[in-house]
Amino acid sequence: LASAFFPDAGRHKLVLYPQLFAQSKEEQVETLIHEIGHVFGLRHFFAKLSEAEWASEIFGKHKPVSIMNYGPKSQLTSEDKADLRRLYQMVWAGEMTQINGTPIRLVKPFHTTAITPENMVTVGQVQTVFPAQPGVTHLSMT
Repeated sequence: LASAFFPDAGRHKLVLYPQLFAQSKEEQVETLIHEIGHVFGLRHFFAKLSEAEWASEIFGKHKPVSIMNYGPKSQLTSEDKADLRRLYQMVWAGEMTQINGTPIRLVKPFHTTAITPENMVTVGQVQTVFPAQPGVTHLSMT
């Protein structure tokens, strides 16, 4: 129905397949939440069993009803939210620095680094780099 990516795994696309839209609205929402869970670094509930070729770590309460499961057991629970909140709080506080020997690296989301007063480009700077040419109109912002 969809596929996502793990944080900074080199892939940065959330793909929604056409069959997703043939599902009920509830299933669509649950699928999107599940895929966003991957973006936050979460693995499938069953990763230790059927995805054992890639190391995984159980964090929090390991219950079969979880948004990171499939089918009718794929439901966002209060435990899912609490575990994710606690995981990120531990990382931000420096209490958790690695998982399975892999260092945790904090990265800034693109939207927080792309446009700031410090790295904004002004119209004047653009016009300096790309001077007006005959037949080219520059937009000005006031």
